[in-house]
Amino acid sequence: MQEFHIGVGCSHKVWRAKVIYGLEPLFESGNTCIIKACNPVAYGGKGESCLVDRNLDIVKQECKIQNLAREYCKIFSTEARLIENFGPCIEVIPVYLMYRPANTVPYAKVEADLTGIYQKYCTLDHTGRIDTRTGSEVEQKCCALQHWIFQWTNGNLLLTRLEGVDTKITNVGISVKSTGQQGLSVEGNPKVFEQFVSQHQCNYFCGLLSLRSLKVMDSLLTPTKPKGSKSPLLQRKMAAGSSSPQTVRKAAGSPRLPRKTEQEGGKTPSKQKAVDAPKVVKME
Repeated sequence: MQEFHIGVGCSHKVWRAKVIYGLEPLFESGNTCIIKACNPVAYGGKGESCLVDRNLDIVKQECKIQNLAREYCKIFSTEARLIENFGPCIEVIPVYLMYRPANTVPYAKVEADLTGIYQKYCTLDHTGRIDTRTGSEVEQKCCALQHWIFQWTNGNLLLTRLEGVDTKITNVGISVKSTGQQGLSVEGNPKVFEQFVSQHQCNYFCGLLSLRSLKVMDSLLTPTKPKGSKSPLLQRKMAAGSSSPQTVRKAAGSPRLPRKTEQEGGKTPSKQKAVDAPKVVKME
């Protein structure tokens, strides 16, 4: 295992490791993977259980954020594949929680090693402004994904960081309007959402997906009673037993289609379930 540097950030300590055994079927033996440990956790002794607990909480939250974004992206890609001119779909790669008992910071994330030129498609600066690049096709698709998820969740969830290689996305950042949204404890600055609505420019792929203008959408939403977003993981569970992705899309209510008004005497919507805990990979 060797230390590895990705991008220009300093939030994580990163290693590239060669898989020998014990990580199958997630990673085949002989391939390389990326291990990330969060830097804000102080490197203390093994007896400092509070640091270990903090380390676990941070890694679980980061895994939950990226895997939640992955589920949204799956539904987005299902719709995009139905459009002839959309082209290759983007994919948020999965991340896993790894336990390393011999390490003073035992919990880390592990993900596939992306080969190619690593790029930042979307970042959030210290003022709360989202800096989105729109030059390439992949960058425009990332913008369309942001718009799609923002509309899907009725303006309650926003992707604020997207990085990766070509169409493979990782290191995802999320802002939510209220703590507890989708089981996340993070809460974004309200200015982030306001600036996204005012600055976002719909592109060719937003048009292909028939997404509404964010300014029109913002005027339709009631700020005093924000609607709860639908969890893609919940939709996948509801569609268990069906191999067709269309079942999920119809049940979830796509932002591309007008929402039907609730009929009188309709069934009460089921409560959202928390996002599943990330899978744990144990390394001896």
